[in-house]
Amino acid sequence: MANHSGLVVTARADGSKVTARRLSDGETEWSYAPTAAVAKARAAVFVQHIGERERIVLVRAGAQAGTEKTVVDVLAADAHGTAKPIYQRAVPTPGDAGVAFAATPGGVVIGHGTSGLGAGTFASATEVTGSKVSTVRPQSGQMSDCTDSCEAESAPAFTTSAGMITVYRQVTGCDRFAQGAGPACTLGFSVGSRWQSPAKAPAGYKAAVPLAATDSHLMAAWQPRTSEAEEPTVSADAPALFTVQDLSTGRVVAQVKCTSTSSQRLLPGGAQPTTHLSPNARFLAVGQVVFNLAAKTGQCLTGKGAQQGVTVRAVTDSGIVYGVHPASPEPGSASDAYGSLPDEGSVPARVQAGKDAVRTLPKGAVLPLYVARNGSGVFEDRDIVAVYPAG
Repeated sequence: MANHSGLVVTARADGSKVTARRLSDGETEWSYAPTAAVAKARAAVFVQHIGERERIVLVRAGAQAGTEKTVVDVLAADAHGTAKPIYQRAVPTPGDAGVAFAATPGGVVIGHGTSGLGAGTFASATEVTGSKVSTVRPQSGQMSDCTDSCEAESAPAFTTSAGMITVYRQVTGCDRFAQGAGPACTLGFSVGSRWQSPAKAPAGYKAAVPLAATDSHLMAAWQPRTSEAEEPTVSADAPALFTVQDLSTGRVVAQVKCTSTSSQRLLPGGAQPTTHLSPNARFLAVGQVVFNLAAKTGQCLTGKGAQQGVTVRAVTDSGIVYGVHPASPEPGSASDAYGSLPDEGSVPARVQAGKDAVRTLPKGAVLPLYVARNGSGVFEDRDIVAVYPAG
């Protein structure tokens, strides 16, 4: 959904065609068919924001001239007729590393392999923004905020308009395996060269996982300490502090402490697929938490007792949250990560922000994927995209 441009953008599964239709009447505003073919392509299309301007990024992973590559086409959202790319780049895929995409409004990361820091981080990554393509790799180095010599390992996770989000874990000078010997290790992140999580940590919190980003905010989960032997999780016994922070400065805008009826892994970028900002920018939903940015408050939708959590799919200007009760995932599967897209079998639900009551909707109800600036809902069902006006 290119909200500023009033367009619904779709792409074929192999990326052979991208179509932008007007939100107002469904008519085609522009289309794009790449001239550089990619064999057996796996494709995705994303919207990037540069102020009020929007760009469409088509990513195709496959083979080109017999070599495994990922091809990136960047298009202007305000094109007309037959669109032409602003630029196109082909990124080689190293060895058998595999390819994953991590996208935010600020850019797309093409990730190759998983780093030693675990899921959500990459062994190497290519950062694609509206104007550049660059490569980032894991690093090790000394932490600047440590009283003694402390080493940390870092790896790229996702990118934003303020720079690459790099996750790091302290590996010396701390209690790595939570045995009660020494200070807690720092699990944190940096936002480009602008700020690092330890300098912006809420009182009493040491470990931070960056969950998602919008144009102007970064959302993170915090815990007092973490062990290298365990992934950070939110559960009934392990609460997490969820924060919204100014992307440029790290200032905490809103926060809320939650437990969860089910154990959910906290992964870098893990909540990006279920992060939604209301058109008026008042409500921000992140996985199973919704924030009222005007009131600077947060609300847990992670469930209590017998009440299942609600993973958000869309939020309106009035704070109506549409989401689902996720089906019970297998431990360790991708769907047990906090903020991941729910599997089939999930039950649709509706919540009014600021109120506790959760209304379960009829089985098979189709939820909006997006809420547009004019209040219209954008829906998809059986590969059909439809737009319905508010009310």
